[in-house]
Amino acid sequence: MLGFTGWQDYQVADDAELETPFTVLPEPLPASLEDLLGVLGLTGISAWLAVEIADPQPGRTVVVSAAAGAVGSIAGQLAKERGARVVGLAGGPDKCRYVVEELGFDACVDRRDPRWRDRLDEVIPDGIDADIENVGGEILDHVLSRINTGAVSPCAA
Repeated sequence: MLGFTGWQDYQVADDAELETPFTVLPEPLPASLEDLLGVLGLTGISAWLAVEIADPQPGRTVVVSAAAGAVGSIAGQLAKERGARVVGLAGGPDKCRYVVEELGFDACVDRRDPRWRDRLDEVIPDGIDADIENVGGEILDHVLSRINTGAVSPCAA
């Protein structure tokens, strides 16, 4: 059964008391549970909607924070597929390597590097046309200081 009841193993509920009634899941499922909880679920929908708003195109630079995370990794790949130059921010060299080598981003900046601001500035010499924002705080502050006129910054997470 599927219903908006919270993240739990069991629930006793009267279908009539719920705002949205339970739905019987099809048998077999159209995809694995992992995919339905990830790329084909709310994670994927969040990424897709952020990319729709960002409207990545060839010649534009898109920055994705938390690029190795669930939403950021999907959003960056979708933006890249649409022809944009995609730059990620991730926590650590291994994550940055994954973002570039496995996910296909053009560059990735390690947010744990004490000089991450300088490194980001180096890989976005022409500024940012879209920021797919997943973290906020000092990363968002710096990204917004480099954003181009007419750019968008959808919040993905």
